[in-house]
Amino acid sequence: MRYSSAPSPAPPSMIRVLFPSLILSFVLGACTAAGPRAEDETDMVSADSADYHVLMAEMALQRHEFEVAAREYSQAIRKSDDPELAERAGRIVLQYGSHEESVAAAEHWIEIDPEALEPRRQLALLRLQRGQVRKALPHLEFLYEAVREESDQGFVLLLPMLMESRDEAAALQALERLARQHPDDATAHYAVGFLALRAGQLQKALEESETSLTLRPDWPEAAVLRARALLADGQNEAAMNLLQDWEGFRNNPSLRLEYAILQLAAGRPEEARLELELLLSDYPRHPGALRTLGLLEYQQGNYELAKPYLVELMSTGRFLSDSLFYLGSIAEIEGDLDGAASLYARVTDGDNTVTARIRLSLILYRLGRQDEALRSLEHVPGADPALAVDLIAARGELLMRMQRFDEALALYDRELARYPDDAALLYARAFLYERMDRVDDAVSELRQLLKRNPDDPVALNALGYTLADRTTRYEEALGYISRAYERSPNSPAITDSMGWVNYRLGNMDEAIKYLREAWALDRDPEIASHLGEVLWSTGEREEAEQIWFESLEENPESKVLHDVIERLMP
Repeated sequence: MRYSSAPSPAPPSMIRVLFPSLILSFVLGACTAAGPRAEDETDMVSADSADYHVLMAEMALQRHEFEVAAREYSQAIRKSDDPELAERAGRIVLQYGSHEESVAAAEHWIEIDPEALEPRRQLALLRLQRGQVRKALPHLEFLYEAVREESDQGFVLLLPMLMESRDEAAALQALERLARQHPDDATAHYAVGFLALRAGQLQKALEESETSLTLRPDWPEAAVLRARALLADGQNEAAMNLLQDWEGFRNNPSLRLEYAILQLAAGRPEEARLELELLLSDYPRHPGALRTLGLLEYQQGNYELAKPYLVELMSTGRFLSDSLFYLGSIAEIEGDLDGAASLYARVTDGDNTVTARIRLSLILYRLGRQDEALRSLEHVPGADPALAVDLIAARGELLMRMQRFDEALALYDRELARYPDDAALLYARAFLYERMDRVDDAVSELRQLLKRNPDDPVALNALGYTLADRTTRYEEALGYISRAYERSPNSPAITDSMGWVNYRLGNMDEAIKYLREAWALDRDPEIASHLGEVLWSTGEREEAEQIWFESLEENPESKVLHDVIERLMP
């Protein structure tokens, strides 16, 4: 089954909303201290009391039984009006409990402490997660009023929270409704424009960024958003000029950094590198310039040039997690798996937290440390709860690699009860069904996904490829894949599917044409296996072997390559 996706645009720098930090555990720290046995402690409290459920919850946390902890804390808060317990329970239940338990815990927290911001944040995200825009609005309004009293950034301070929502459409809709109540607030138009640009709604982004800059013509952040929208619209020179002509541009390192980033986005790496080097000459050890230069060299494969920038960035104390993550990536690419694992394990915050933990788990798996690999995906301190589903999907994939299909299915079923509309989990379960030879279930799951978005090329391709690869319904498969190809003709995955379904239909010339195109777009081992198999079947066996073994050198652990070679070259 093949999927294709595109990365979301990176958000600009901004002030983040600061909510109260997690309080210390109360008396229950005794669970890990010397003293009475746990059984003795449970005998000291009533089994129907809040203290008993709290104790059970803390014991479960010590054993990494996070779902049990969430259930116990849900029981505890029903029997207590303690604000510290409400906060502790609310955070644990949000991360590990069901959707209903999380809503109840957050609502209880608000009842106990009506002025607390964190439960409002939780409820807004929980409501948006289910597309319940109307129910999210009161909490967003409360948060807006709270931050407006302390800063002139207003709506901008809501953006980091709204970006945690996995339902971009609901988040944008909620923000638009709230922003309409404040038409003269430049930050409202900025925030709507920012989310619109992130969601690919370019016209809205252009209009809102222009209004924001008109209302606050001296606001650099509005100019940056406007420049990014112009660049996305193909107006490269207008975007560059907007920043270059800004009063005080040469003395504003933030604007100069954004200008360099625009140069990168416009496909001008040499101009970007020059601007960044000039910025460093004027502002030595500027963290943003070091970070961007390090990433530029990393993305261009210049790992030895990237390392010094990333190491120096670490010495500034800024973007530490980014430095660790990309140094870990370089170590992994260079084959230093132990070094990479050590670096990934130190990534505890920032945008790469979950990705680093997933890569860490895969390295541990490759090193034969399977149980440790699974444990690494159980809990990531500091990770946004909204990203928990990515960890779940990674844990399920790891269980599949271990052939522990029933455990993976139980995991997906449980988490889909919490996140019933999450596309990533639904795709993952469909793929699992296919691996379990439950092809009808896989097809049914993919049809449900397609019903929600009939023009989604990813869903069209996934369904078409499954039908082409696992059934004899080739004409039906061709219909779905052709529709996907019309919408995304440059996708390697979809182009590969076009080749594979034509092979199934016996259209060898068409199959080879599409598969060669896919191989030129992406040297993926599955594409290599397909192209090689078609060439082998048409008598071009020498070229087939060349492609397989060339790909095998780059992907020595590829199961799909080993399978096709063993099947056709016994």
